[in-house]
Amino acid sequence: MPRKFLRPKVPSSLSDGDIGLAMKDGLREIRFNLKRGAHKLVEGVQTASHRDDSTTLGRFGEPLGLAVRTTAQLLRSADHAAVDLLSSDGHYRAMDIPLCPSATYFSAEHTIDPIRLFTRDHHWRYRHLLSLRGTNDLFVYEQRIERAGQQLRSAASPGKAQAEHLLHAPPSPHQLSARIVLALQAADVLTPAIDTAEATEEPSLNDHAALCVVLAGELAPLIPGPVRQQTEMALRLADEVCSAHQAVWTQALGSSTPDTALAAWIAFALRYI
Repeated sequence: MPRKFLRPKVPSSLSDGDIGLAMKDGLREIRFNLKRGAHKLVEGVQTASHRDDSTTLGRFGEPLGLAVRTTAQLLRSADHAAVDLLSSDGHYRAMDIPLCPSATYFSAEHTIDPIRLFTRDHHWRYRHLLSLRGTNDLFVYEQRIERAGQQLRSAASPGKAQAEHLLHAPPSPHQLSARIVLALQAADVLTPAIDTAEATEEPSLNDHAALCVVLAGELAPLIPGPVRQQTEMALRLADEVCSAHQAVWTQALGSSTPDTALAAWIAFALRYI
């Protein structure tokens, strides 16, 4: 029997409608780079203070290093407290919202602001995936996810859907998932930190991550246990599967009908996982 997926109920926020995603991304990017700068400062002080104990910096290195580390930790704690208090994304940050197939956000059941839910959900899927991979030098643009969702929603409007139905069969769930992957890939959601050389960026990571976050939504409902465990395991498993089959889905992306080829790979992966 097909499993019915319910739309997640997310607490509303008065500030959510007042602050645009562009401003949210701007503030997040500032925090992202400041936190990376604080981390590099701690590393720099530790390296310099242990290099030569005969220097002034060397003699005061340990107290100075402790002060820098304490300051950085206080800033991180205050930052996390502010995020938890002011952000309406707290339930997604804490992995309290179960993952669902990405295609459900573009079904007829989602009539109340589905793009906002799609955007918020997938933004945090990306962030949790990067965290699980130990990748801390990439920034996730939420606004670009929203634009991808808007384009998909526009393409699935009643008029276009009817025209497509007359010419071809409507897209299968896997084909719709593949189109979501392609839209996220085209949106360039991931951007290297300002202190990261472009040469060190993994070229395929944007494509890999887009496929992972969509595949994880298909896997999570099949995994038993608490929601957080489901989310983590689904993202890890999706990451492993996409890494193992990179050559296959990369070839699918380069085909003349990438959505059909990618949908076939998604169906294959889910069948044998």
